Amino acid sequence: MATLSLTIFKAKALKDGRHKIRIALRHKHETTYIVTRFIISENQFKNGQVVKHPEASAINRKLRNILDDLQEKLDSIKHLELYSCRQIKEIISTDNLSDEQTFSSACSNFVDYLKSEGRDSYALSIERVGRYFRDFARGDILLSDLTPSLVQNFAAFIRKRKVTETTVNTMLAQMKSVVNRAIREWNISYDIHPFVTTRISAAPIRKLDLTVQNFNKIRESSPEKRKLIMARDLFCLSFYLGGMNLIDIMQTDFRKDVLEYSAYSGGYPFSISGDIRSVPS
Repeated sequence: MATLSLTIFKAKALKDGRHKIRIALRHKHETTYIVTRFIISENQFKNGQVVKHPEASAINRKLRNILDDLQEKLDSIKHLELYSCRQIKEIISTDNLSDEQTFSSACSNFVDYLKSEGRDSYALSIERVGRYFRDFARGDILLSDLTPSLVQNFAAFIRKRKVTETTVNTMLAQMKSVVNRAIREWNISYDIHPFVTTRISAAPIRKLDLTVQNFNKIRESSPEKRKLIMARDLFCLSFYLGGMNLIDIMQTDFRKDVLEYSAYSGGYPFSISGDIRSVPS
């Protein structure tokens, strides 16, 4: 639990022997200090209060307001155990906390950009990474708090969900994209990049060619189960629409006569358009 209190630091006396009143922040058996603008003599401070000073009442009132403001910021941090004492000091002593970007806000900004570019499928993937990370961190954390060990622990957290290693690597690559974009936009800088010790393996190259014979087997199959019928129909529909993925298919209004959409291959956009009426029924 983090606590705040008023104090003076006797070892940090000014040249004239007086002291600046400081706010001591204690957390995880560590203490750091936030310096205020109020200067008093040592005998004018007792039990966290200014005494024997001509403006003692006014100073105490102002100090109480500062403490209340810092305490409110402290209470807004959902998971104090994730932060060191110094990190909490940086958070609560910032005049405008919105200037410090969190991982979730970085994801949201990236998602908005991707959607504006028509890359809705990738945007959904970034949203999923954000949800997984919030589950892992039990809330949100600042980008500045991302460390190599935290990324490694997140990878272990994903693996516990019993997903494939390809999925783990994909999500880590997407998370790294969020971080790198924040770095490029000067929202954050690191002395040590959070992914410096994380090895992201490339997906294995698979033979994806489908012979005409195999395609016809799928197209002409007559499964009895409803979910298999749906799988066959969605596969054929994706094939006829130039490889359109399931998410985009589900969001498409097929009442229109012409379908037109943008996609990405190898990082480059291309457009597809065609008459839906020509798709076999």
